[in-house]
Order: sequence, then structure tokens, then C-alpha cells
Amino acid sequence: MPQGEKVVLSAIRRADLPVICTFNNDMTGELASSGDPSYPQSLDRLQAESGNSTAGFRIDARWLRCLRIGTLSVILLGLLWISCGVYAESNGPVAAGSIGGRVTNERGEPILARVFLYRYPFDLADPTALAPNADAALWTDAAGVYIFTGLTVGVYRVGFSDLNDQINQVIAYSSDLELPAPVYAYQFYSDSIHFAADARDLTVMGNAITDIDAVLHPVSVVTGTINLTTTMAARVDVLVLLLQPTQQGWQFVRGDLVENVTLLLNQPHRIEFRVGRLAAGAYRLCAMAFAGWGASDPLFQDWGWVGCYGGSGAAPLDPLTDLPVQSATDFDVSAGITLSNRNFTITHLAVRPLPDVPGISGRVTADDGQPLTGILVQTYRSDYSPEFVPVEDWVKSIYTHTNANGDYRLSISEPGYYALGFDNGYVRYWPGQYIAEFYADAATLAQATSLHWEPGQKLSQIDASLSRMPLITGRVQLTQVEHIESPLLVAYQQSAAGWTAVHQLDLTHAGSVNFPSPERFNPRTGEYVMQLAPGTYRIAVNAMLGSTLVPQPIHTYYGGATLAVASDLLLEPNQIRGDVNLTLGEGDFAGVIEGQVTGGGTPLAGVQVELYHTGATQPSLFVTTDSNGRYTMSALLNGEYWVRALPVNGAYVPTFYGGYTVFTAAKAVAVVGPSPVMGVNIALATQPSSLRFLPMVYR
Repeated sequence: MPQGEKVVLSAIRRADLPVICTFNNDMTGELASSGDPSYPQSLDRLQAESGNSTAGFRIDARWLRCLRIGTLSVILLGLLWISCGVYAESNGPVAAGSIGGRVTNERGEPILARVFLYRYPFDLADPTALAPNADAALWTDAAGVYIFTGLTVGVYRVGFSDLNDQINQVIAYSSDLELPAPVYAYQFYSDSIHFAADARDLTVMGNAITDIDAVLHPVSVVTGTINLTTTMAARVDVLVLLLQPTQQGWQFVRGDLVENVTLLLNQPHRIEFRVGRLAAGAYRLCAMAFAGWGASDPLFQDWGWVGCYGGSGAAPLDPLTDLPVQSATDFDVSAGITLSNRNFTITHLAVRPLPDVPGISGRVTADDGQPLTGILVQTYRSDYSPEFVPVEDWVKSIYTHTNANGDYRLSISEPGYYALGFDNGYVRYWPGQYIAEFYADAATLAQATSLHWEPGQKLSQIDASLSRMPLITGRVQLTQVEHIESPLLVAYQQSAAGWTAVHQLDLTHAGSVNFPSPERFNPRTGEYVMQLAPGTYRIAVNAMLGSTLVPQPIHTYYGGATLAVASDLLLEPNQIRGDVNLTLGEGDFAGVIEGQVTGGGTPLAGVQVELYHTGATQPSLFVTTDSNGRYTMSALLNGEYWVRALPVNGAYVPTFYGGYTVFTAAKAVAVVGPSPVMGVNIALATQPSSLRFLPMVYR
């Protein structure tokens, strides 16, 4: 405001404010003179938010004062909005408010539930989220009661969910079968499942808002199958979407992601789905299958499958943005039911043609001619030919991926020399991995054939044929499972330092262990699949013996008793080597050591007897002698041990088998096979009398 201007304050009745001022539905926008809002806003919200500003702005309950500069009003009339300047008057701090209520089920019984509190402005930037991140959360008490206290002036919304649910856990992965199922469906106050469209505002201005109650209804489930026929082979994810009508159109509310579906060439596929945690209401159902949903790479924008339940089957080209929802059929879901047989077909989209631009193009296939989708095509560039700069010293340049037909095109603008590499890239979308190579059929970059590209040139048919990585299959049997921890199937390769572990497969759980590969282990049958690069390997199962005080390693090797004498496996491209079977623990836990502990020729009861692996300083296990001074150690691995007795009488000292009292002189006990090693007797050494009772010396 120019200095010296006359300012006139004019009182306006609150009731006249909506007539004089047209609000643009966004408090922040009104005060900052910007933009139309996303959500409706009342005068109460403007008053509440002004009261919470750092300047201490307040709108009086009876009137709102507007500034006037001379005869020119600061109330600027506009077509879409008029901003009102708020007189800054300090009315002092506003007392903290609260929001509370009770959560019950349909029978009026209290529910132990999650309650979420959201404060305006609401951040709904994530289109897949049902609600913004909560500003606060708590649990109801035994009576179903909750209360949020200490609330500053503002506008709030409240959400409710089952303890085993998260409102923003929109996608329920089919593999998450161990998660406890929620009993009740989520909702927002009051009785809405759409935060942005239908949830109700609660204005807090130092008051206590009570009776914000919720009646939660049992969750419902929708199941069915999706039929899909493809003219290509691929590995895809299938996303099933449940949508509900809102004031803003059909909105995605829940879904199921069926991961890692293998599609075989020209074969029909039936994909089962299950979408749970649903509230009662009307729904439409759609699905899409694609490799790498949400990815920005052009590869994932040119093909896929889409469709909706009851729809016409006509699908748009881009499944990520435009599902055929309008042609779908509505169906009603009642609370607490499972609605099955929602079966429909999703249609394969056409592959967009690659742009006809200068550069390098070609096709990548498997050895059997099958086109490979998602293969990374990486270029390496140099200003000079290989005669002057070795190819292995060239730098990485542009890259792309093959499309659904295995085709690629590199749009090049910089002239020079190029070498091409072909790698798995988005390998997870294929049943197996492929061996990387360079153009043409080169194993290393140094061996690659270079290409000279000049402006405007179109180098075509720069093709590649990739071989599959070899696999080994077989069974692993784990005996004495209760003693074995952390078992691993390990592959070793020869190196300058000897045989070195280069790959391992976890044998503690089922399914594919390395997600992008076909590796897996079935703990019920012991069957496994391990994927390796071509080469020579030795295979072992390594684990820890967990039944001892200090876990000890245990091993078994394919074709030999030790790694040094194990059998070699020569693996070549595309090979599947079967019947590589191993058994861990067979006959290894049959060893027994027996003996007696005496002191001065008398059997001693209650003496702790420890077992050490030779060279160890911590015992593997211990037992206690019986009334006759006898002890037995069983279920031992083959190997050499030290045995030591720890007396409870101060007249004796800890003594190893063999009569010695120090580790370095201990006599080893050899355990071989199931025959017990008997007579491992220990006569405790006597404590010198001068050391039995030492006087306490204070300094």
C-alpha cells in the first residue's frame, strides 16, 4: 500500500459476506489469489484456517472487516472469485479442541478398530491412494470409544478400519496369504468409502466434537476368473480393479495383483483372482495384464490386455489410462458375502509400430526363433574406429528395449562408431533368463562387431539370437530337520583362490527365490531349480547345526565327501541338468559319547560336562551327570571333539578328557558313525590346597 493512503475500515455483517464475496472454494487460494480448488469449502473452513495462521488472523463471529483504500475497495470483484482482505486482529490463542466417538458393529457391539485423523489441506497427490496419509491414528478402547485431543483450529476428517486392514493398502497381493483377513470394511465419517468425494468435514475451533460414530460392516469378497489368449509368450502381472461410483465418476477402490503369470504362445489362460476387504455397494470390475505396469519406458506403453466384466470387449490402446469402464456391467455386493463367478475376458492390444527414424534397428529372438520382449539393447560409442580406440574402452550411450514382437529401434543423432549389447533387461517378464551377448554373437564387448553410423542413415536387421541360461534340477533332502538351520544350496566355481561360492538358493521357503528367474524350492518334495551361467561347478548344501549352544556348520557335497573331491558339473547354454540330488544330515547325527566323572575316585553327580569342536573355545552343548556320575551326549555329527567337566565343588578344577586342564593339551575324541564312543571318563583334577580359599585383599 502506498504510504500516506487513506484507509477506511468498513464493518460487514457475517450474513452478508457470501453475497458480497464469491468464494473460490480454496482458502489458501483465496488468501494468495490463486487457482480454483479441488474440494468444496465453506465459510467455516475459511474462518477455521484463518484462525490457525501464523499471523493470528480471525474472522469475528459477528462480522468480517474488509480493507478499503480511499474510495477504491480492496474487495476485488471478479468473474470467478472475489478475495476479501481479512483484518488482522489478535484475539488470543484458541483452546485446543477434540474429536471423539464410538465404533460398533451392526449389532451395536463395540469394535477394537483403527481410527485415522486427517487435517486440511488434504494431500491426495497419489491417485491410487484411498486417503492421504493420516496426521494421527489411534485404537478404540474396550468400549469402542476413541478421542483425539489437543487439536488446533482446522478442518478435519475421520476414517475407520479393521485392525487387520490399512485404508491405503489398495492392492492385495495374491501371494500375501499369511496376512490375517480383516473382519470389517473401512469407511470415512460419515458412512462413506470415498475420502475425496464424500467424506464429511469437521471444523474444530476450540470445541469438543462428539458423537462422530461409525458402524462398521462385514467385509465382502469378489472372486472369478479372467480368460486370456495371446499370440505371444511373456511373463506378466494381472491387475484386477474394483471401481465404485462417486460424484467424480467411477473411482478405483480395491484391487488384486496376480503376479508373475506365465503366458505361453497361442494357449488359453485362466487367471483366478480374489478381491477382498470390500464394503457393501455397487461395483464395476475391470482388469489389465501387462509387463511392467507404471513403467515410463516406451516398451510398456505399446502392448497389454484390458477388459471389464460385462463389457463389450472393445479396448483402448493404452491400458494404463483408459479402461473401458463405461461399457462394463454393474453388480451389487452385500455386506459380509463372497460373490463368485465374476468371469470375463480381457483382450490383447495391438503393438504400436516403431517410428521410422534414422538410427539402428533389429529384432531379438531366442535360439528357437521366439521373439523376446523387454530385452535391453545398449549401445557403446566412440568417435574413432576400433583400430584406434579398443571397443572395450568405448562409453555407454543410448539404449532401448525390445517390444512385444522382439523389435527395437535406436534413434541416433550423433555420428560415430557403435557397438551393441543385448541383455535380459526386464527379465522378470520371461520364464527364464538369457545369456547376454554383443553384436554379432560376441561373448564380450572387446569381441563385438562395430557399426559406423552417419547422419540420416538407417541401419536395419541388426539382429541377435540369445541362448537360455542352463539349469540344474534335483532334490534336496534334509534329515534331522529340527537340528538344521539356514540351509542353502550353493554353487562353487574354480578361481585363483580355489573353489569359491558364486551363487546360492535359499532352502527355507517355497516359491521362486530370485523373483526374476525360474529358481525355486519345494520344501514338501525337496525339488529345486537353480539357474547358473555356463561353466563348471561343484554343488553343496550348507547349513548350521542349531541344536548346539554355538551353531556349527554342516555340509554335504554332490559326488564327494568334501568340496575338494566333489563331482564337477559342466553346464552349457540351453542345458537342463537333472538328478543333482543331495541329502544333508544322513547318518551325521548318530554319534554318541558316554562316560563318567569322578573326583578322588568317587562318582560325582550334577557335574556339567561340555562338548567342544576341536579348536573351538565355546562349547557346542552340555549335559549333567546323573547320580552315578555318568553322562551321555547323543545325536552328534561325525568329527573330533574335546570333552570337559566343570565341577561344582571348589576342591576340583575344570578338567578335560585326558586329565589336562587347558585347551591346548586336551585329548580329542573321534566320533565316526553310529557306534557310541564309550569310556570317555574324566577324573577331576584337585585344586591345590593353597588356592582353595584365598583371603580377600582390599586395597
